[in-house]
Amino acid sequence: MSLLIKVSYFLLLTYTVVAGPSDQYATQLTKNLFNNLKKIAADPTKILFGQHKANYAGAGGGHTPYKTHNHDGQFVGWEFSIDMAQKKLDGELCDIKQMTGEFPAFTGYDFYQFESNWMEIVTHLVKKSYSRGMVVAMSWHMHNFADGGDPWHWGSENRMVKEMLPGGRHQHHYMAMLDKIANWANELKDSKGQHIPIIFRPFHESNGKWFWWGLGNSIGNTPQDLKDIYRYTVKYLRDTKHVHNFLYAFSPNSGYKSMMQDGSSQKSYMAAYPGDDYVDILGLDDYSLVLQSSTLQNFVDTVAGLVKMADRTGKIPALTEIGAPNNHLNEKSYYNFWISNVLNPLKGIGVQANDAVKRIAYINTWTNQCGTNCKIFTPYHGHPAETDFINFYKDPMMAFENYVKQHNMYA
Repeated sequence: MSLLIKVSYFLLLTYTVVAGPSDQYATQLTKNLFNNLKKIAADPTKILFGQHKANYAGAGGGHTPYKTHNHDGQFVGWEFSIDMAQKKLDGELCDIKQMTGEFPAFTGYDFYQFESNWMEIVTHLVKKSYSRGMVVAMSWHMHNFADGGDPWHWGSENRMVKEMLPGGRHQHHYMAMLDKIANWANELKDSKGQHIPIIFRPFHESNGKWFWWGLGNSIGNTPQDLKDIYRYTVKYLRDTKHVHNFLYAFSPNSGYKSMMQDGSSQKSYMAAYPGDDYVDILGLDDYSLVLQSSTLQNFVDTVAGLVKMADRTGKIPALTEIGAPNNHLNEKSYYNFWISNVLNPLKGIGVQANDAVKRIAYINTWTNQCGTNCKIFTPYHGHPAETDFINFYKDPMMAFENYVKQHNMYA
């Protein structure tokens, strides 16, 4: 290999791209959000903390007019209701706030099947979260377009994702859902009439086989199918429907073998990557590497690879989902999970330190939600792990509501 080629290859691997949002016509507020998230990602001293549906549902402190669910003898879970949304109630409950006095800095919701009552609740809560200065994301657990099965139902239709593309059997159904998302986004405005910026995270964890849109399951979706549907989704919303208040997040699940090697479901983070023109945030969902002390070094190495890829592509690195699943937080050995398994590895404690992992914009965990039983990803007020979480909250690296209020992510 010639010296010139070697130097060129080195520059390709190390050069940090300076770029704005993938949408060249993004609203000013959306550009500001992108730039501010990039600034946080460049700052090794701050990471935003988030929880999905943080002000929609929780496991402690429930009361009327919320829908409530008693559990564990003394605690009352809660859900925000359509009646509360129609009455424009603030919705002050939040498990994080009840422990710390602050909402998280980041939250998210889901389009699901775009049911009218649900979207009325979501719209109300999105606006409330935005008014508090919080960053807001939307995921999409869509039902199977072939037979209406839930997101974990593969069905029997081969290469289902391909059938949602132009010329496919389900193109028009999928386009109709995108039309609903576009109309919602274009009507989502703050009190000044400005479009509220949203991080949209479609087809998350597509490298896994559990969702019908995933790779490696029985219906044969291919990496190219996933690239094509992601590109089609962005182009349709951005270029055809003129949605300019979205940032787009690409978020595979952990467990891949490398960042760069293209190929099948588990081999590469980039296997289904649609390209730099369609992505703003490089995310990672992890509920496995972070769970055991024996895999925390792998967790650190994986996050470091994500950050370095974001540097090379000009994107924003983030832990788009992270946590201890299956109610592990109810086990004494996991009470200190958020410090011992998340914060300490990011700070290089108990692992081989890698400063790159400090440069992520946000970490986001899943919802605390109660029905017949509760599923929790953070403690709640009165939970035996509450003190440990408060110590996590007090660490200077972790940023919550007050930080985003003071630094205005949209300015």
